[in-house]
Amino acid sequence: MAPDVAMPVKYAHLPDGHPRQFPYWKRVLEQYLHGVQFLFNYLAFVEDGGFDVPAEHLAPRREDETVEQYQQRHEVVRLIKETQAAAGSWAEFGVEEVRSIRPADAGAVALWLIGQSHEWCQESGFDPSANLSRAVATPLLHAMCPPEHLSRALEVLDMFWLEVVEKRPPSIRETAARYPVATLHVAAAMTAGLFGEPDCVPDRISAQAKLIEFHQQLVERLTRRTPTGESTQV
Repeated sequence: MAPDVAMPVKYAHLPDGHPRQFPYWKRVLEQYLHGVQFLFNYLAFVEDGGFDVPAEHLAPRREDETVEQYQQRHEVVRLIKETQAAAGSWAEFGVEEVRSIRPADAGAVALWLIGQSHEWCQESGFDPSANLSRAVATPLLHAMCPPEHLSRALEVLDMFWLEVVEKRPPSIRETAARYPVATLHVAAAMTAGLFGEPDCVPDRISAQAKLIEFHQQLVERLTRRTPTGESTQV
């Protein structure tokens, strides 16, 4: 990840447009930009078919499963990797994006990612269960998360699942502070997994177009300058 820098102060006694607030808003826009760019890689993999692989294909061999059945499941995993490579290695692009994110920003970026899935659900009226969210995220993590972070990411996914099941407050920020890379991948996988559900996102092209437009707006706002050289706030 990028060298860490503390979040700039937001002055409660000053209006949002005050010049002293510019560093804070610039950092917020950068967090949004990282979230969108990281999500693009997961969505690209979903568009290439990665979401069609059920999570159970990635599980260890079951007692009631023959050797042939187990090998067939592993063949599916191999095909996932081939699809990933043919797609231009979206996993590698995702790793590069994470390298540009500061650890202090991981929580905010993860919250934006989860918030995007909530927005899709609100628009479509879709109410995903905790089991579905975990099921659609698991194969994406196996395909997209770096091996050195995969075990931790699966643990984080299970923890988030349990929080929903037990109706406990989400611990996204706290978890991101401890495991920033794993948390970012889990948030992206959960969001991209729901993107692959037609009941959640019936019009993928439109949803992607909105994200692309948002990305363009962020870039424009981050490159806009005031007479003093500071970036302007949204």
